[in-house]
Amino acid sequence: MLQNQPAYVDRIIHDVASQESIDKVRILSKDGKIIHSTVPQEVGEFLDRTAEACVQCHQSDTPLVQPPKGTRTWTFTNSQGRRVLGSMEVIRNEPSCYTAACHQHSQTTAVLGVLDIVYSLDGIDRSLRNSTATIAAFSLGFVIIASLSVGVFVRRLVYLPLRDLETGARCVTSGNLDQPIRCAARTSSASWRRRSMP
Repeated sequence: MLQNQPAYVDRIIHDVASQESIDKVRILSKDGKIIHSTVPQEVGEFLDRTAEACVQCHQSDTPLVQPPKGTRTWTFTNSQGRRVLGSMEVIRNEPSCYTAACHQHSQTTAVLGVLDIVYSLDGIDRSLRNSTATIAAFSLGFVIIASLSVGVFVRRLVYLPLRDLETGARCVTSGNLDQPIRCAARTSSASWRRRSMP
């Protein structure tokens, strides 16, 4: 930019935008005119101050010279209905800018423009969906295994001993005190009979 070679700037932003995760790159002048963009149709257009890239600094009549770090990125849905992440960086009038022979900006001009980069969130959204599906599958598997385990333990430690006790009670009430009783709770039939007999 210090050499005022727009073709090189266009090549650089197209090289940057060729990365898979980057959706669009553009450079805006301080008055909101798009001077470089990876979308050729929008070069020369003016952005409204309510546009995503502008509203962070132009919320009042006097624009912010230094926007807070938390307001330099934002997510929104683009015209194709895809979620994207916008990021902007202010191009400041550094000494190397206002002392260069090709520039006509005075030293009192604080901001020259804005670099606006839009990142695609398709990959992140895809990873989130895959992670959510994986977590849901593991959670469902855990619930099923835990339910089966609890069912097995309850059957073994509660229902089978109760069934054995019921069988023994029937034998006792029918007067058959010599019938050995199987007890799943590891109580021997002999000791059970001793405790049961008057």
